Amino acid sequence: MNIKKEWMALMISIAVMGGCSQQMTASAEEIVSNAIEAGKEVEAYYAEATMKIYEKDQLKEESTIKEFVDVSGKRKVITEDKNKKQRVTALNDGKQLLMYDEGNRQAMSMDISNIDMPTSSPKDQMNMMLNAVKDSHKREIVGEEKINGFDTTHIKLTSKEKNDIMGDMDFWIDQKTWFVIKNESQTGDIKSVMEYKKIDFSPKFEENTFKLNIPDSIKIIPMEDMNKETEGTIVDAEAAIGKPFLQFNVDDATVESIKINKLKGELNRTEVNISYKNDEGPLFHLAVFKTPEGDKLKIKGNYKVRGQNAEYLELIRNISWDEDGVRYSLLIENPKLSLEDVLKMTEKMKLSSEE
Repeated sequence: MNIKKEWMALMISIAVMGGCSQQMTASAEEIVSNAIEAGKEVEAYYAEATMKIYEKDQLKEESTIKEFVDVSGKRKVITEDKNKKQRVTALNDGKQLLMYDEGNRQAMSMDISNIDMPTSSPKDQMNMMLNAVKDSHKREIVGEEKINGFDTTHIKLTSKEKNDIMGDMDFWIDQKTWFVIKNESQTGDIKSVMEYKKIDFSPKFEENTFKLNIPDSIKIIPMEDMNKETEGTIVDAEAAIGKPFLQFNVDDATVESIKINKLKGELNRTEVNISYKNDEGPLFHLAVFKTPEGDKLKIKGNYKVRGQNAEYLELIRNISWDEDGVRYSLLIENPKLSLEDVLKMTEKMKLSSEE
């Protein structure tokens, strides 16, 4: 499972569906009262930003982002990977969502004509964020700073828990509009930095700005057709994968659901997703599919699972490994479960054919 790509796709979706790209939001207005002006409403803007992802202070990914937001509610976001020179354009014209991946020559669409998608102002987004983390993070106003020509208030949110998925966060907020000019998040060895280099709050868009020109040779696939999902049994799942695969054998863990997904597009694979729970609620989610081919897709490994090289993404508590031609991607959902607890459980896994 390509977690980083799915994470970026999620952020693009948030931007196009109605919230600005500052996907992190908050509340507790008492903290920032008197720190930021009442501010004017942001109805339209054009902005250019950068997104950088670091691992152990080493730059791993860098993208540029351009956002076009019209007073009518139309939105377009262009994201370009600086290393791969690949560009993805997402457009919300009020009737449908269109996403065009030029590098992979793929296009997708979603009908939103009957979906009510209320928009929220930068101030509303920031207030929602502060509310969401009011119990999990310590907050402080660091001070006022000048960022790319904007007078901002720097707010720092420090996680009270070491392995909190949100990690530590810093926001530099424009004092006039509440627009998040810059944000940083740090969880374990992973740090992400999103910074707006240019913003125009009085843009004049050309007539064709909110159009997306997709070559006739590229078929636009409805998003609902990209993921054919069915409920099934372990026997069905084994048939879908084409061979037996490991599943958990833990006394207090039961299978909540088994879903078989036929994914199209870049992934183009059959994937089995199994959710486990106990009396307290969800435990973890296991995705199983055939090991992808190619050296670039090999798991380098900073951990070991069942003697195999494994990659752990602390930001989302996901660990992946390959074994006997099958890739396992395990997302830990229960906050009480440590990685060490789960690694012990993997040692008791049994093949589906042994059930």
